[in-house]
Order: sequence, then C-alpha cells, then structure tokens
Amino acid sequence: MKEIEPHVSNFGPILIGRRCILRPLMISDISAMISWPPFTRPEDLCFNESPHTRAELEVWVKSRLSSVDKSTFAVLDNEKNLIGRISLTLVDKEKREGLVGIRVRSDRVNEGWGTDALKTVVNYWFEQKGGKLLTLDVSSLNLRAIWCYENVGFKIEGYHFQFEPLNKHPRAPTSGYVKFWDMRLTFEDWKKLRQTV
Repeated sequence: MKEIEPHVSNFGPILIGRRCILRPLMISDISAMISWPPFTRPEDLCFNESPHTRAELEVWVKSRLSSVDKSTFAVLDNEKNLIGRISLTLVDKEKREGLVGIRVRSDRVNEGWGTDALKTVVNYWFEQKGGKLLTLDVSSLNLRAIWCYENVGFKIEGYHFQFEPLNKHPRAPTSGYVKFWDMRLTFEDWKKLRQTV
C-alpha cells in the first residue's frame, strides 16, 4: 500500500492516495459540484442531494473552510477532475474521535475512487492526526457504500433510525424511517489491517 505523502497548501494539507488526490475544498469547486449529474437508477434515486443554489453552496463551503474542527477535501481523479468530496470532523478532542463522510459523483461510482479516498483520509487521521477512533453512519439501503466501508476496515457496531422524506427513499418502509448503520474503525483495528497489507 502506498504511504500517504502529505503536503501543505495555503488552505491545508494535500493528501496523495493510490490513485486520487485530496486537497482542501474551495469556493472555486462550486461550479463543478453544481454540474454533477444526478443518480438515475431507481434504486439509487435516494442518494441524490436536494438541489442547492450557488449561494447556498457558497455558504456551505465557507462554513467548512472556517471550521477549526472540520476538514473537507475535494477528491480529484488522476486528471485532476473534481469527482467527489470527503469530510473529516473532530468529534471529541480528548478522546481523539472523528467522524467521516464521503460523496462521489454519480457517474464515477463503482470505479474505486471512494475506497481510495476513504483509505487515504483514514490513514491521514490515524498517522498524522493521532486519531484513536473514526466513525460514520450509512443508510442500510446503500449496499455499495457499506461494502466500501467494510473493505476499508469499518465494522457495524449498532444502528439508529433516521426520518427521511419518502420520495427520497423509494425502498424505505412507508413510515419514512430508514435504518442507518453506525460503523467504526479503531486505531488498533486499523493498525492490524496495515500489518496484513
């Protein structure tokens, strides 16, 4: 496995994965994010985000840039196209616990970019930031993402229900509540995985 080679830009670290490059998300990325095509397969419609205006996205990106406890990276492919974003949030400073979230544009899923980006951020969290635990939650309907997270080393530790609009989750029960898996990766488990690679 290729080691992370962190560099620093004026806005934060640049992380190099096996295939992808992660750099801090910037205001200039908004045009690309707005142009991302929606998911069109019926089973994937629930993964579309609500439409955002440029102004809403600008506020969102600025909030990420000004946050001390949150880093949001642009995921770039080998031709430096913006194909996703991944965020890392410090949840508990004393316990060194973090939360990760990722999104890959619809026409670039199933190409391994999400797995590479997630592995890169996970390695950065444990190696460079001294993290002890990384968590995430994922819809139980999102089988592709669950496979990706388990492939990186995350384990299901529990679940919770989250209310989602019925038109967003066509496979959800009529109550509108969707089961979300709570997943975690500890430093110890990550270290064991690194030793087996």
